[in-house]
Amino acid sequence: MKKVFVLFFVILVSGFPGFSYASDGYNTQKGAVIGAVGGALAGQAIGHNTTGTLMAAAGGALVGAVTGNAIDQNQNQERLAQVSGPE
Repeated sequence: MKKVFVLFFVILVSGFPGFSYASDGYNTQKGAVIGAVGGALAGQAIGHNTTGTLMAAAGGALVGAVTGNAIDQNQNQERLAQVSGPE
């Protein structure tokens, strides 16, 4: 049980810099951090082992990065449409 709290603390502390430095234009990074933390917590809760935790963290980071990238691309398209004006 002590390992769970240590792992949670390490993941939590490593995630905070990602939140503080990421601005509005970096949803890919924010999504990866949020996904990794969420995946690690879910993996530990489900598997109760390091392998499950790491696999879930990697999967969560991948899903979060893909989702954040889609949001970034959508925001960039909206900005370009505002700059270029109606066609």
